Amino acid sequence: QIEMVLEGARRLDSLPTKQCKPITIDILNKLLGVLRCRIFNPYLDTLMQAALTTAFWGFFRSGELFPDKFSPRLHVTKAGVQYDINCIIIHLNSSKTDIEWQGANIRLFKNGSINCAVHVLNCFTLLRNSNNHDSPFFLLSNGQAFTRRAFIFNLRHLLLQLGYEASAYSGHSR
Repeated sequence: QIEMVLEGARRLDSLPTKQCKPITIDILNKLLGVLRCRIFNPYLDTLMQAALTTAFWGFFRSGELFPDKFSPRLHVTKAGVQYDINCIIIHLNSSKTDIEWQGANIRLFKNGSINCAVHVLNCFTLLRNSNNHDSPFFLLSNGQAFTRRAFIFNLRHLLLQLGYEASAYSGHSR
């Protein structure tokens, strides 16, 4: 037990970890504005809008929505997204914070603003080209899963376009 206490003390005494800046509502709105100007291509622009608004309003970790290695048992699938008149329900099968692995339904409500996740998700769903219920909900136009790595790469590209220091952002919202 003494070794564990010493290890804990070493961790507390170590250099502070790099603090990443949050994606705020102002930054989200600027990102969406750039995407509406067609910075990538129509599909990827809409996918990024859906990814950003879903992650922001659902308080998701990017890896929960866009894992680097997809498993339908663990991650958000097409079947896990339900549409209601005023909201979209995303079933999260598992999460780092779900210690009992029961899953959770996250509701995203219409908010009538330019950053409405429900509106953007409806637009993305019209473009999404797979009817496979076990496929990742967030797909690239070629049918491959949209990964966390791709999300962060595109996010940082957009942040650079807006004049932000892209390496200061990790993809988490606050």
